[in-house]
Amino acid sequence: MGMIHPTLWSFITCFKKIEAGRDTYLFQLESRRSPPKKLNKYIDPDKRLLKIIQEADTRDISTYLRGVAYNISL
Repeated sequence: MGMIHPTLWSFITCFKKIEAGRDTYLFQLESRRSPPKKLNKYIDPDKRLLKIIQEADTRDISTYLRGVAYNISL
């Protein structure tokens, strides 16, 4: 939103813009159009996060949580 103290109305306006974008995206998926390609900067962290999640039972809980938190914060 880019504001320090947003008002309720500016929050609602921003929320409506996000919702409209999501609705358009879902409509495109329902009409069998291919979804827009993910940017490379999102593909690599997703792969790393998936690998960490798949190996969750081989790691101790603190290492697992640290890995997840690090990859989400990138």
